[in-house]
Amino acid sequence: MTQPAVDLTIVGSIGIDTIETPTEKQEEILGGSVSYACAAASFFTHTGMVGVVGTDFPQAFLDTWKDMSIDLEGLQTVEGKTFRWSGVYEENMDNRRTLSTELNVFEAFSPELPEDYREAPYLFLGNIHPALQLHVLEQVRNPKFILIDTMDLWINIGKDDLEKVIGKCHMLTLNESEAELFTGELTLNNAAKKLLELGPEYVLIKKGGNGSMLFTKDDIFLLHAYPLDHFKDPTGAGDTFAGGLMGALAASGRTDKDAIRQAMVYGSIVASFGVEEFSLERLKRLTRNEIESRVAEFKEMCALPSAIDTSNYQLTFENRDSYLYAHLTGKDSFAASLSYWNEIADQVKAQDCQKLLIHEALTGVVAKSEMNDIIMDLMDSGLRDIQIAFFDENPNDASMNVLGQTLATNKGANVKIFDSLEAAQNWIVQDG
Repeated sequence: MTQPAVDLTIVGSIGIDTIETPTEKQEEILGGSVSYACAAASFFTHTGMVGVVGTDFPQAFLDTWKDMSIDLEGLQTVEGKTFRWSGVYEENMDNRRTLSTELNVFEAFSPELPEDYREAPYLFLGNIHPALQLHVLEQVRNPKFILIDTMDLWINIGKDDLEKVIGKCHMLTLNESEAELFTGELTLNNAAKKLLELGPEYVLIKKGGNGSMLFTKDDIFLLHAYPLDHFKDPTGAGDTFAGGLMGALAASGRTDKDAIRQAMVYGSIVASFGVEEFSLERLKRLTRNEIESRVAEFKEMCALPSAIDTSNYQLTFENRDSYLYAHLTGKDSFAASLSYWNEIADQVKAQDCQKLLIHEALTGVVAKSEMNDIIMDLMDSGLRDIQIAFFDENPNDASMNVLGQTLATNKGANVKIFDSLEAAQNWIVQDG
């Protein structure tokens, strides 16, 4: 079996944009969903572009795509003017106003896939009319993974066709407001559940600068956006994210959940570079090494702490005539304290004890600022209602132990600290 000419086919719009932000205005720059998506995907896999331009389309823009090794066999050039869009961003750079839209040759666009593109294992249908998305789906030959994007316009005027498309894709992506508009649900969880009922395995909801959420019927994956000190132009960020995701997924050759989550990270990172400048200017200079470096940095930012390590202390119990004896050795810390006190509380409940003697022989200290949290946790665990004798072999802990006793006593606990193990034993046996 021969290998497909491209690994990923992307279908969408191509435009010439004029964009104004609070600090800058750029005129007649390269834009469009397929332009951003193909540029992002090109860092990872051989990508084929399907779109339409007019005879006025600048050669310099074509050269940009060629320099990125994007396959242009699916690009149509039609007599007339290229689609044009102009807009202005408000001060917060989240809200934007469309000033003008000229469909031009895009109005009659009918995407036709070259024969080689029909065999591509991965397909991304960008934000075009759902009837056109259906037309593309009729041309492909059993792709491994299909992602579709949509927008509020198609939800309002083409919902029936859109539902058919959603039922034929593996993943649907849309933003928060579009998810609410489509489903009528005010929470993303409920909106995603309704969208999943239409047939896709995954629903990816984009949240702009707040990242994205990936939903399946079984779980949710949260991905934050990479924090930037500054950016110039958020236009096309969602398309860049989706294109990078699909490119990384195609490069992996997989379609499982872990591969998709990893691909989302790469898509998000490429998008974070893209918004640093207008159009594709930053992506033109971007290198794979820069992407990998930022991915590593981002993963470090998002790393969760490991589980509490209780291996630094040892706790043993002994049932004596009228009380439970607990012996602690090893190294103390805030995390260890929370852990061993919970172990002690569990043992007290299991033995139904009314008296407890704790013999501590730990090194290390707990900060005074953490003592109140420890005592609160200990009181909530049920130890407030029993008699507790406490002996610490380390004389340097005396002031901390007195603080702990004071805090516990003030919360109604019957606890007393002793200078010797013998004194603690005498008190606990004689009922204090």
